[in-house]
Amino acid sequence: MPRRQCPFCGTSVSETATQCHHCREALQPVPKTVGPGFEGGRQQIRRGLISMLLAAITHYFAGGYPPVEVPVRFVPIITDWLSPFLFLAGLGLVILGLYRRYTA
Repeated sequence: MPRRQCPFCGTSVSETATQCHHCREALQPVPKTVGPGFEGGRQQIRRGLISMLLAAITHYFAGGYPPVEVPVRFVPIITDWLSPFLFLAGLGLVILGLYRRYTA
């Protein structure tokens, strides 16, 4: 069971205690903390959308679609596997963020 220290006398008391058993002072309830980076799914949605945008831009330029010639030749694995995988990973992050946002 988690314990905390009484701010008045320093005795170790239970985290759910409302009164110190040693000095009988009233204790403030411990605020519930949420894990780091949890903003109701907004961060996952943002990361997912950015990775989907990056995948679309990468696929556009690596696939040879722009009207100007790109001076670099890309390996076909980029357009065949990596950019679709990055897009689907971003889509998964967006779905996870939406799920976290509406279940929080």
